[in-house]
Amino acid sequence: MKKLLLFCLCTAWASFSFGQLADGSVLNQTITGTDVVTGEQVDIFQWLDDDKVVIVDVFATWCGPCWSFHQSGMLEDLYDQYGPDGEDVLRIVGAEADNTTTQADLEGTGTNTTGDWLDGVHYNMVDNASWASYFSVSYYPSIFVIRPNKGVFHMYGDEYRQFINDPAWWDRALGFSDTPNDMLASVNVPSGSVCDPEERVVAEIFNFGTNDIEEAIFDMTINGEDAGPITFLGPIEPFRKVSTSSQPFALEQGLTNIELASTSINGEAIPEDRIVNGSGTLNYYPIEEPAFTLRVHTDANPSETSGKVYDDLGATIKSFGPFDEPFTTYNFEVQLPFPQEDVECLKILIFDGGSNGMSSWDGTGQQPGIELLDWTGDVLIKPIIEGNEPFSILRIDSPANAFTSSIVDTEIVTGISIFPNPVQDVMNVNLELLQAEYVTIQLRDAMGRLYNQQRIIGQVGTNNVQMDVSQLSSGFYLVETNSDKGIRTEKVLIQR
Repeated sequence: MKKLLLFCLCTAWASFSFGQLADGSVLNQTITGTDVVTGEQVDIFQWLDDDKVVIVDVFATWCGPCWSFHQSGMLEDLYDQYGPDGEDVLRIVGAEADNTTTQADLEGTGTNTTGDWLDGVHYNMVDNASWASYFSVSYYPSIFVIRPNKGVFHMYGDEYRQFINDPAWWDRALGFSDTPNDMLASVNVPSGSVCDPEERVVAEIFNFGTNDIEEAIFDMTINGEDAGPITFLGPIEPFRKVSTSSQPFALEQGLTNIELASTSINGEAIPEDRIVNGSGTLNYYPIEEPAFTLRVHTDANPSETSGKVYDDLGATIKSFGPFDEPFTTYNFEVQLPFPQEDVECLKILIFDGGSNGMSSWDGTGQQPGIELLDWTGDVLIKPIIEGNEPFSILRIDSPANAFTSSIVDTEIVTGISIFPNPVQDVMNVNLELLQAEYVTIQLRDAMGRLYNQQRIIGQVGTNNVQMDVSQLSSGFYLVETNSDKGIRTEKVLIQR
């Protein structure tokens, strides 16, 4: 009797991320400093308790983008309009946070500066490196808005940097616009090969308005057909972020296209220019085969490519690579392990040590990638890469779709433990290694996005790695260990 199998493909590659204080975080301690000009004591909590909105500009005197923004005069204009001599609803502080700079650098007369940072400035300026730590700053400038309820928003984040000189955008962030029902949302629509015929979509809703969000509605379509609204119920306090998911829905065999769009907040239609859209294509492809042939077509850098076939119990069935010959075809016969009743899903993971996927191809000859054929090696079951898409292996699947909680790699990593689990602030990862080996430890979310990465020279025995997760949102994450011999993954729950 043939066993019903589901196949998934995953490609691993390197990326970078930042550890800024997350949007929607609550400032849990006051931050103080001394104004470098007047000697006035600055206390952010005192301002917030006085019902003022606060802008904090964390910068360094040598930072070009910091200077460009400073020279734009945006903060000075906001201070004139909303500060003590205006509507008196706003306070601003500039925080020079590089401990190697001096007062002379602030005044523009030092050797590590782009100009006079104090000239023409009427809001407070402090020189205190600890402010970078308070806000978990990892790049300059980092500009934060803090509402009186102590909710934090990073104005200079990647998504919003283009609006940094837009007065209307600042009015929205400060809560001074005429849109009390407002939100910034991101929708995570899954994409790639899946083993489970049941799926969900996830939305992160950041309340950018001044009213509580009691209801947010998103419209969903599946394969072009209306699948009905998805209603996310609050309340969500202003300047807070909530992550929530839809009810599960069933997938048909083959490709399923999903689209999601925000439509209303608190019963009001969302303006067209603020609608958030997301889409994804899921491949639920059950194959009835007791065995199959996995065919690998290498690219120009075959030594960078390796992978494995493993089951949903975490057991490696077949490892392959790294390879020797470029633009060469390799066949591997894969037999379903017994007892077959214990296997619900087979997964295929491709790891590219060069971090660029199997994309090095001159456009001639056999396209790099992998194919699945029946056990005879003659009948194509499933092409992993579609024709004329030499780079598609990089985007066929999210890394998360090929992860299980206990992938076995008997060659190098013999054990991995995470504690505490659930974790709030600092996560410990213990690795047991059979031999000394370079190992990369990565922390990813459920969509495969990389949040932390450390590379160690692992020694025989127990190796401890610590990761700061205090700024990450609650939810399940994946701790992945990569070595030259394979990949292993464990789940961790971050819980606030």
